[in-house]
Order: sequence, then structure tokens, then C-alpha cells
Amino acid sequence: MYQKMLLSEKIVENITDLIVKGYYKPGDKLPNELDMSSELGISRASLREAFKILESRNIIEVKRGIGTFIASMPGLSDDPLGSRFINEETNKNDSLRIIAFIGGMLIEKSEYLDVQGRQHLEAALKRAEQWQTPTAAERYLHVLEVLNEIAILTESDYLRRLWRIHTLTAERLFKGKSVTADEYFLGFYSQFKQALQNQDISAASAAFKGIVDTLR
Repeated sequence: MYQKMLLSEKIVENITDLIVKGYYKPGDKLPNELDMSSELGISRASLREAFKILESRNIIEVKRGIGTFIASMPGLSDDPLGSRFINEETNKNDSLRIIAFIGGMLIEKSEYLDVQGRQHLEAALKRAEQWQTPTAAERYLHVLEVLNEIAILTESDYLRRLWRIHTLTAERLFKGKSVTADEYFLGFYSQFKQALQNQDISAASAAFKGIVDTLR
């Protein structure tokens, strides 16, 4: 059993290395079990053991009846900080400060979008216009979505991972905003969208900070 686990860990290292070197990319479907074990020169039993480890580490996703895929964000779990177990009321201000900081960094990144990137961002900004009567929570979540779109478009994988980690907390805070959006929030929300459309980074950052402050 000890030797078997050592071999499995070695296979895990080999597959992880292939991902890091870009041979496999996030979202890629892996070859079937028979082909992959043949490709790596290992037994199917050893490959299955390695897959269990990779799946537990959120490096691969096994979709029953469909296949095995590289995770969209390899190695990042749904709740890496255990934020579900943090008392959000006592830690709320700390969470909001981090969200404001990372969000500001993403807004700065938007300055470097090319023409196609700007078109995608425009589409993301206009998505909310299709809603009939968006709630305050939906508007808050739309802001998160726009910032995530910037991370994707600018290929800021590190920032996207940081944003994903803290977005889980942000989503709960924003969804918990059950009160009607007041004039301050609506003003910041409009300024945020307009500033990004005009590529006014400082105004967009200030508006985002204003949005976050309305949650305090």
C-alpha cells in the first residue's frame, strides 16, 4: 500500500507538471482511462488512485458519464479560506477592505484591454440593462461579475484566484442586502458603469469603493 501511494503521488506530480507547462489547460478533457494509462506507461489502477488525489485537490473534475476534465481553476477549492465558518458580522469590515482592494486592482487592469476586450467588457456592463426591475442584490452581484470578467479578459490568473476566494464572502454579503437600494448606492452603481465605459480608472475605482462602503 505504501509503495502504491508513492507511485500515485508521482503520477499526480507528473500530471500537475503537464498542467503547469501548458500541455493540459483548464477546462481540457483528459484522454480516457485506457489511453492515458498507456500514454503515461502506468496501470489503470494506479491512474485511478492518482485521479482520486487530483480530484480531492480540485485539480481535476470528474463528470460521471461525460469524462474527466482539468478544473477551471486548478487547485482552488470552492471555499479555500473556510469563509462559511467565519462570523461575517464580526469580520465584515476586514472582508470589505480586502474586496475593495482586489476590486481596485482589477479596475486598474481594465486600462490595458484591447479593442476586443473592451467589447466584451461593454457587453458585461450592459447585461443588467436586460433586467426588468433588478433588485439591489442583483446589481451588487453584477458588479462582481464585471470585475471577474476583467480578470478573465486581462488574463490576470493570480488576481482572478484572489477575487474568487473573496467573492464567496462578497456574494453572501451582497445577497444579504435585502433592503431597497438607496440613492447613494444607485448613484455609485451608475458611476461605476459609466466610468468603466469611459475608461476613467480613478472614477471607476472611487465608485466601486462607494459601492462597497454602502454594505458597511
